[in-house]
Parts: sequence; C-alpha cells; structure tokens
Amino acid sequence: MFWGNLFSRVSKWFDSAKNMLHNLVSPMVERVQESFSSLISTLRGFFDTIITKLRNFFAAVFSKLRDFFLMIVAKICNFFVTIISKVRSFFDFVATLYRCIQKLQKLFSLINDLLDILGLESEMALHSKFLHVLQIFKQFGDLGTIFGQWFNTESLFT
Repeated sequence: MFWGNLFSRVSKWFDSAKNMLHNLVSPMVERVQESFSSLISTLRGFFDTIITKLRNFFAAVFSKLRDFFLMIVAKICNFFVTIISKVRSFFDFVATLYRCIQKLQKLFSLINDLLDILGLESEMALHSKFLHVLQIFKQFGDLGTIFGQWFNTESLFT
C-alpha cells in the first residue's frame, strides 16, 4: 500500500505539474498561433499585392509592345503602299510617254509625207496628196489633245 500511495501521489504530482505547465504554456502557444496567423494573413496580402502589381506591370508592358509592333507594321505597310503607288504612277507616266512618242512618230511621218508632197510640181498631184494627208490627220484626230492649242486637228476638218 505504501507503494500504491506513493504511486498515486507521484501521479497526482505529475498531473498537477502537467496542468500547471499546460496553463503556463497554453496562452503562449495561443499567442504564437495568433501571431503566426496574423503573419500569414499579412504575407498573403503582401504577396497578393505584389502579384497584382506584377500582373498589371506585365499587362502594360505587353500592351505597349503590341502597340509598338502594330505601329511598326503600319509604317512598313504605308511605306510599301507609297512605293507601290509611286511605281504605278511612274509606269502610268511611261505608258503616256510611250503613247505620245508613238503619236509623235506618226506626226513626223505625216510631216515627212507633207514635205514629200511639197516637193511635187504638179498642182493636181499636190492637191490629191494634201487630201490624202488630211484624211490621215483625221484618223489621228486626238493629236490635238496631246499638243493642245498648238495643233488643233479638229479645226482642220470642220
């Protein structure tokens, strides 16, 4: 029985020490848990803020890069459109010049024919050749549009 009492007293003493230690440490543990909980929520808020700011930063950067590349593509497109327009204009000018040269060649041919006619001495032959030249001029009636008022073929035939 001595040993039983001793054992029960030691057991009570250990239970008492355990309760005392629990009562002493428990508030500290709760405060540490609250501190950790507060720290975790603060860190979550901090990281959420950082993530939001980084997301906004990269969205702005990508938006500016996209706008920059769109601007470059638009400038390149405008450059080629301008070049194509100028090349077309050049070839239109060359085509007009080619048509003018053809008409000038025909005009020089007619002038050459006129000079040949003027070299004849017979008036009848001269008159028939001149009528022939006028008919040739009539075929090329649009020479007046090229030379304007210098040489108006329409007035010759009215």
